[in-house]
Amino acid sequence: MGTAHCMDFHQFNESYLHELRAQEVTTEAHFVSYFTRILNNKLRRRLACPEHIKDVQQETLLRAWAAVRAKGGVRQPERFGAFASLSLQFPDLAVQQLETAIKKQGLRGAAIGGSVLGEDFADPKFHPVWAKAEELGAVLFVHPQSTPELAKRFKGNGWLSNTVGNPLETTIALQHLIFEGTLDRFPGLKVLAAHGGGYLPSYAARGDHACFVSPQNCNPDITLNVSTGNSLR
Repeated sequence: MGTAHCMDFHQFNESYLHELRAQEVTTEAHFVSYFTRILNNKLRRRLACPEHIKDVQQETLLRAWAAVRAKGGVRQPERFGAFASLSLQFPDLAVQQLETAIKKQGLRGAAIGGSVLGEDFADPKFHPVWAKAEELGAVLFVHPQSTPELAKRFKGNGWLSNTVGNPLETTIALQHLIFEGTLDRFPGLKVLAAHGGGYLPSYAARGDHACFVSPQNCNPDITLNVSTGNSLR
């Protein structure tokens, strides 16, 4: 058995809460760090499966942040919003989390990566999540964590995992959503992509032309109504 981690209890007085509602950066960082440590200490004892710890952390932090926001202290609340973090590796659970986030917590949508454990968002297993997002009018903010398969090549000077890996992974995620027909299936889906959409905007015309010049590399069973160009806003 591991030794319990000790930490000081922090007094959340009115001054602290005022800074938090006013989005003071240092206080926000402390808020997240403090509650993450508390949850880690408690969850080590309560959860037999360590992989579940981060999921519970995220959900609890969202609830706490929603409670702070509900106090009415945020200036111009119509311009302030937050995204949920979904457990996409469990699509049924992700559907429930998204509905709770939008209907009960007042969040605007969800922040997602570029894939899920190596599986692309176009996989039919994720269709229930996209269907729920479309139904709720929720925004899906795509922000990947580089392109894991290229980690070795990104080593070296220049932080290539960020400057190249992030926009590349964003591009791959969006291209699959388009060319596998996912955006055709869910035409009302709102997708907000980080990194300017990656390389997609500058390569939209080339992407749309690919199946005309190289049909052997495309699936003849997929007929698209949404092109790369008209999917961009």
